[in-house]
Amino acid sequence: MNKNIVLILSIFCFSLFFSEYSHAQKEKEDITCKQAYDLIKKHQGDTNFVIIDFRTEEMYSNGHIKGATVFDVFSDKIDTWLNKLNRNKTYLLYCNAGYRSGIALKKMKEMKFKKLFHLYEGIKVWKNEGYETKEN
Repeated sequence: MNKNIVLILSIFCFSLFFSEYSHAQKEKEDITCKQAYDLIKKHQGDTNFVIIDFRTEEMYSNGHIKGATVFDVFSDKIDTWLNKLNRNKTYLLYCNAGYRSGIALKKMKEMKFKKLFHLYEGIKVWKNEGYETKEN
């Protein structure tokens, strides 16, 4: 009977550890402006690092992160567009305040993209904190 109790406690502790571990992994996806800035600097010139702005073209033209590609997450062609992307590259996703890019993050995770970072604060906070943007 003691072996059963030890086994049950071991399984419980093991599942608790992995529950916390997976929660910590999820938290890593959502990053702050400072973390995004550091990530961009770290990957400067890296062709395997892609920044995607999931707002409209008009919103993008009013200020975006330098080097970002734009694609409206609410486009009826979003799934087709995402399917053309390399799932092994590293992606930094953002929008105005995190809603649109949050939708894209969920889609991309379902599509098995491996390295995703979500600027959950959005470009609105990015600008307010004084980080550089580019206008078209």
